[in-house]
Amino acid sequence: APTLWCLSNEARAAPQPCSGLDATDTRAMRHLLALVAAAARAQDTDHNCVEALHLGVRRYHLWRPRAHGVCSQAPVVVVLIHGFRGSPLRAWARTAKLVQSRGWAAAAPYGRLMSWNGGACCGDAAKQNLDDVGFLQKLVEDVRDRTGAERVFGAGFSNGGYMVSKAAHLFDGISPWGGHQTHLNATRPTPITMHHGLKDGVVKVTGCCSGAKCCCGIDARSDECVHFFGVYERWLRVNRCASYNVVESTHATCRVGVGCRANTTACLHTTMSHTFNDLARPASDDMRGPSVVDVLDFFSNTPARHHHRHRHLHRRRGIHVGPPPLLERPTMRVEPPVRRSGFFVGAPPSK
Repeated sequence: APTLWCLSNEARAAPQPCSGLDATDTRAMRHLLALVAAAARAQDTDHNCVEALHLGVRRYHLWRPRAHGVCSQAPVVVVLIHGFRGSPLRAWARTAKLVQSRGWAAAAPYGRLMSWNGGACCGDAAKQNLDDVGFLQKLVEDVRDRTGAERVFGAGFSNGGYMVSKAAHLFDGISPWGGHQTHLNATRPTPITMHHGLKDGVVKVTGCCSGAKCCCGIDARSDECVHFFGVYERWLRVNRCASYNVVESTHATCRVGVGCRANTTACLHTTMSHTFNDLARPASDDMRGPSVVDVLDFFSNTPARHHHRHRHLHRRRGIHVGPPPLLERPTMRVEPPVRRSGFFVGAPPSK
């Protein structure tokens, strides 16, 4: 236990270890010190359960659910990745409240100079070839430790869509909107719901801008042009789907995987441009795209799986969890994150 120090009444006297205190006084003083420390830790938390946090030189915001008047733990965290020249609070404040209303937590990180190294897109982060995947891996581990979450999902718009696709192996499921990675960095089936606008003039549905330059030098960084549904077919193979069904609606053409190891859907919205619907804006012809509620419903219907940290520990016991080892390419395997403490968050692994 920490030493309790008392101040003397004499001027400029040095603090001395407290003596003459009974057990009740000692417990009371230690309880008071614990309250002061908790208040210091919560100085960046407001009454809406929003925390401003740091991971080294990078930052992110964390929205916790509120239960019985206090900020609580959460079984699910949704990581929200903003687009090029965007910011977490401007892009995701309304969305984070919808996540909170489900009893979940939302985390929204800052990109480098409002950009992410999503491969083909965009800005200074891509030019400097920053290790944004490594940053997101630390963020996922950090939010698991802070919230006790069993599942962490990723959603991103535009440049954030590229980024969440590139870091798909870190999440229990993803949803890229208006931007997607053509080279899939996934070693296991991953639930995905993809969305794109047919009228998108920033990130073309064809994958390249024939006869004109795309925004942000996307064409210059791409080594191939893959149509939106062509990328979806690659995900069908990763998720080991037998086939897919086409579902037509008034404003979208969707494809839903059949016999998949993980839910695999893609929707091309016929009247949507480069935008997304956060349910806080009035509906219009250019915003007939996915709502945040649709994406959160997809995540809620995604069954829980063993976290890669648990898979690693099972393998050490001689038990393999997940796809057969021969189907995983060791060159693409992501090293499991290092535990920061000596206990598990959530249920312990089965014996």
